[in-house]
Amino acid sequence: MNKTRRILIIAAAVVGILLIAGGVLAKVLVYDRTVDAPTAAVAISADDRVMIIAPHPDDETLGPGLLAKQAVKIGAKVKVVIVTEGDAGTNAAKAESLKLNLSPADYLELGKTRHLESLAAMKGLGVTDLVFMGFGDGSTNSLWRANWDDNNPRLAMNGKTAVPYDFAYCFGELYSGNSLAKNLSAVVTDFNPTVIFYPTPEDLHHDHWAVNAFTQYVLAENNMKPREYTYLVHRGILWPSPPLYRPQNALQPPSGLAEIDASWIRYKVDEAAAADKLTAVNKYRSQTRVNGVWLRSFIRTNELFALYPSQKTSQASTVPSFEEGKKLPGLVINDYESFALSQQLGGKGDISRFAFAYDKDFAFVAVEFKKPQAADVVTMMNMRFFTSLGVNRLDVKVLNGEAKAVKAAENSVMPMVELVKNTSVVVIKVPVAVMGGAKTMMLNVDTFRDNESEDNWLDRTVWRRIELSN
Repeated sequence: MNKTRRILIIAAAVVGILLIAGGVLAKVLVYDRTVDAPTAAVAISADDRVMIIAPHPDDETLGPGLLAKQAVKIGAKVKVVIVTEGDAGTNAAKAESLKLNLSPADYLELGKTRHLESLAAMKGLGVTDLVFMGFGDGSTNSLWRANWDDNNPRLAMNGKTAVPYDFAYCFGELYSGNSLAKNLSAVVTDFNPTVIFYPTPEDLHHDHWAVNAFTQYVLAENNMKPREYTYLVHRGILWPSPPLYRPQNALQPPSGLAEIDASWIRYKVDEAAAADKLTAVNKYRSQTRVNGVWLRSFIRTNELFALYPSQKTSQASTVPSFEEGKKLPGLVINDYESFALSQQLGGKGDISRFAFAYDKDFAFVAVEFKKPQAADVVTMMNMRFFTSLGVNRLDVKVLNGEAKAVKAAENSVMPMVELVKNTSVVVIKVPVAVMGGAKTMMLNVDTFRDNESEDNWLDRTVWRRIELSN
């Protein structure tokens, strides 16, 4: 046994001990609680076209793997779309390459390995129609936020700014948000799913959060209305609870998300199906080698999905009023997350809820904070309006008592912005013309300390798709 392999084996053992300790803690803190989650079945028929969108190779198995197997069994068409090659996992790349100092080529090799693992796992579940898009692992949030335009591609951990995998659907395409949206749109519209599964917006992994946003974007842009279900993979070390192989236990909504406005649906599986899922998970050898205990914790008596309600609002007949201490007008969406940095800074920038309202002249976005807004907190209110002529992007930055539109991409609109309130409720208004007559929009709010660097993220809300009527 060489020295490098010995070091890696020791490191894996330490990680295993920590995961077991975390599992014991999870059992104490979370596992014994009772959650009243709906048990309605996910209705799939032989006539359905089922699409599963996964951020990385293995998410398609961890989330809806057994549902996909059953869908194939009854004769439904099933297509799996994997957005990245999962090629930025440093620990996995070290274990695969037996190197402590990695090069971009080592990450590329990891991507190729994970591609083959995903094919093998899905084949074992009966799914053979897979599309690998080939985008850079760990970067889809940057493509969504900052690297949207093709003239500003993202440099991935694999050392590339364009898809380097010749087996990928997007081979040669730039690592840009526009490229990802364009190609995902082509795949989704060509298959025209009647049912679609994609990551929940409450997932803490930035790739999962971003793939949720990209999927909503594509559905809105093409005015598609399949039945939508979301699945959760990342919610901290206490989920799944306990993070151990417990096939006799049920998968429950994690602490903090049992009360969100989504309906939790358990898709029940039997003992034989759970064994099939274990076999599939074990195919992801590069991942089980470094994180096997946690991966196998998804093998339970059910798979868990969240069904979010549609959001709708209409033009107000009078000017919306934003009075301190009163319910926000318009469509109001609660924020259920408190990010670590916000907690460390005493709740600085911690969002409680946000709202959207509009009248015949102006559109308003309101953000309510759990504490009065600190002057040095950057608040970004981000909107996408889906018009007949394209997508109008509006990103408004509020800092030090000023609000202004930011030129973030070629399709950014730059209206005059007025800061209406700047206390524990921050309200902006913009001319309603920026909406361009859109029937659908997307909205989210981010807060940062000092600047918009993701290292300084204080809080981040989900992206929500909103239907508008005039």
